Amino acid sequence: MSAIRMKLVDLLTILSFSEPAKRPRERGAVVQSKTVQYQITACPRQRIDEADLRAVQEFLMNRNATRRDLEFALNMSDGMVLRRLVMLRERGTVEHLPGNVYGLTEEHYVGGD
Repeated sequence: MSAIRMKLVDLLTILSFSEPAKRPRERGAVVQSKTVQYQITACPRQRIDEADLRAVQEFLMNRNATRRDLEFALNMSDGMVLRRLVMLRERGTVEHLPGNVYGLTEEHYVGGD
C-alpha cells in the first residue's frame, strides 16, 4: 500500500482550481435570462445596476447613437456597453436600428419632437 503525502495548503490549492459538481436543474426552477446567466458566470465582479442602464437610456434620449458613441460618452468598454444594450433590448426599451445605431423604442422616447 502506498500513500501520498502533501501539505494541507497544497491540497486546498488543487481543490480550488477544480470545478464544483453541478447539480441537475430542479423541476419548476425559474429560468434566468441569457444576459443574467452570462453576467453571473462570465462577469461576477461587474454587476449591472440600474444606474448604468439609466445612464445609457438618458444618453439615447437626446439622439440615436452607435456603441462607439456610448463608449466615449459613458467611459465604458465595448463589452460593458454591449451588455447594457442587450439587457435594455430584452426589456424592450432600446432597439437596434439599421447602420449599427441604437435608439429608444417609441413608447420609451420622451422627446420634444
